[in-house]
Amino acid sequence: MIDKIYKRKVFNRAANSYEKFSGIQDQISQNLLEKLECRNINPTNILDLGCGTGKNGLHFLKKFKKISLVNFDLSENMLEQARKKMTTSSINFVNNSTNFHVCGDMENLPFRDNLFDLVWSSSAIQWSDNLPIVLKHINRILKPNGFFIFSTFGPETLKELRMINEVLYNHPKTNNFLDLKDIRDFLALEGFENSSFDVKSYRLDYANVEDILYDIKGVGATNGNKKRSKGLRGREFINIMKQHYEKYREGKLYPATYEVIYAVVSKKNYKN
Repeated sequence: MIDKIYKRKVFNRAANSYEKFSGIQDQISQNLLEKLECRNINPTNILDLGCGTGKNGLHFLKKFKKISLVNFDLSENMLEQARKKMTTSSINFVNNSTNFHVCGDMENLPFRDNLFDLVWSSSAIQWSDNLPIVLKHINRILKPNGFFIFSTFGPETLKELRMINEVLYNHPKTNNFLDLKDIRDFLALEGFENSSFDVKSYRLDYANVEDILYDIKGVGATNGNKKRSKGLRGREFINIMKQHYEKYREGKLYPATYEVIYAVVSKKNYKN
């Protein structure tokens, strides 16, 4: 189970540093935007679910005219960064768009039925451990034929750290992510259709182990499980981690693997 109170604190702390360390998240969002470009979608109401610092929302305001954009996130500080980004940009005034910022839990979305043409979520739904409930809410708030376009991390993400922690602590300290089969099954049970999926693996190479850990901490992606072990901390933890990471080193570089699942699905039009 994910400790949401703890994760909110972590994301709040990471809000100011997030964009400095969010290289892989930015790349994932860009790939997801390309999938949006392939669809003939001209939405009027968009929900950016897990909006973070609002980069994707700014893209929507630039791309679409006269939209209503809702930026939704668990973290108040992330939303504040998104709000600043929107305030300093004149694009929403130029294209007659409006945007809102809502803090809340994606497992309890406070929106009326059949409201959004597009629900977008990039690198966010993995922070729910009740995906069926999230999908039920998304299906409820989408208009018939509305799209849910999202990316999330798969179980091979940070596999190097996971295997090291299993050796050190006899259980994983990294986050547990659903695989594509489970996600597809949950989507099918909720009645989503016209499904398109893609799974890609990315490898980031680092000069040292400290930078891997700093990147993870910098975006707030540290382990959020309620039963997370306290374990070692500080320099002692880093030194032991470096020793065990040597088995994965290739030349002078230390790899960190990310498995990313991309999906485009739509809500069934029950009038058909």
